[in-house]
Amino acid sequence: IMNIPQYYKLLGKIGVDIQVLKAGEMKDVGNPYREMTTREKTYLQTMLDDIYMQFVEDVSKARNIARDSLIPIADGRIFSGRQALKIGLIDTLGGYEDAVSYLKGYLGIPEKSPIVEKKTRDGWLKRLIYTELFDKFPLLKRAASPAGSYYLFDLPIN
Repeated sequence: IMNIPQYYKLLGKIGVDIQVLKAGEMKDVGNPYREMTTREKTYLQTMLDDIYMQFVEDVSKARNIARDSLIPIADGRIFSGRQALKIGLIDTLGGYEDAVSYLKGYLGIPEKSPIVEKKTRDGWLKRLIYTELFDKFPLLKRAASPAGSYYLFDLPIN
């Protein structure tokens, strides 16, 4: 999925005009300050289709599932763990502790070895924006996401 916000109509209403200088035709593809051309839409759709096929091919190889049998289920749906297990997208069900235990066994690490997680502390400005502004105006969080291609799975930011 690719989300590209479009602000040009709003800016036109308030009298703001954006001038873009660029070195190539596609340098500002997805620019929110103007309407996207048909050629740009085609270009981005072609790129997304290629990304999608790379994803399907990677899953096909990793899970040993025929590519053609993945196409009908690789349509953006979310599967429960049981559903994913039934159709062969995962090997087993489990939680965080199960995954850690499996990895320790796979890597030959003693089960009692501690897990060390690197935690980064967000700066005060980021905390202010996310906890104050975006929590009160959820639409802003969506609009502030950078343009680009995503495997979309929105979760609240804590």
